[in-house]
Amino acid sequence: MWSKLMEYIDLTSYSYDEFPVPMLNIGWLGTEYGIQGCGRIILPGEFELLMNASNRLGGLTLGVHECEFCPEGSTFAGNGEYRYYSNNGATYAAPMMIFHYIESHDYCPPSEFLLELENFDPLEWDSRADLLCEMVCNQEAAVDLRAEAVVDLPKWKDPRVVEVLKFAANDEDLSDAAWEEIGISIGQVMSHGFSADIHLEEFSDHIQFGVSEYMRRS
Repeated sequence: MWSKLMEYIDLTSYSYDEFPVPMLNIGWLGTEYGIQGCGRIILPGEFELLMNASNRLGGLTLGVHECEFCPEGSTFAGNGEYRYYSNNGATYAAPMMIFHYIESHDYCPPSEFLLELENFDPLEWDSRADLLCEMVCNQEAAVDLRAEAVVDLPKWKDPRVVEVLKFAANDEDLSDAAWEEIGISIGQVMSHGFSADIHLEEFSDHIQFGVSEYMRRS
């Protein structure tokens, strides 16, 4: 079981791990504060929007966190987080377990977050995208932080993302450590209509494999 603190009040500043973009907490539940939320059941349409916005996990660790509300012996465990970028400038982070909390423990995310779900795509280029690009291209930064930036950049359907991912694919340290993340992200931007701008033969076999795996699963 992963022992790092995993419980935070909704809409407080994210502090679970380092990340180049400031974020707000959503759905990091535990027994100290109990089942938070806006005091109602999430509506089917809201749940569908949340599912559509939760299209890729980041922040994967070597351990898992077990649900503190499940009966002993049937505990649900999760790993990773979803990050949501709204066009109003807010960014939210939720654990992978948010869907378990909703479906099994009647958690409902805050109303202001639910209202923003229709405002997540398409994203307009902003300072958050600039921060992620700078992190990917910063060869002095920690590789894990650069890899997390690679994961989130395809949320912007913009040719600038293509150029940064090309840089990542040809950066020796980053591509060695995060070839899968890079490959998936390249596959995503290709599915956004940028295939003509990408020549896979220029990348390593590992990254090409990551791209093909994304395409196969899609």
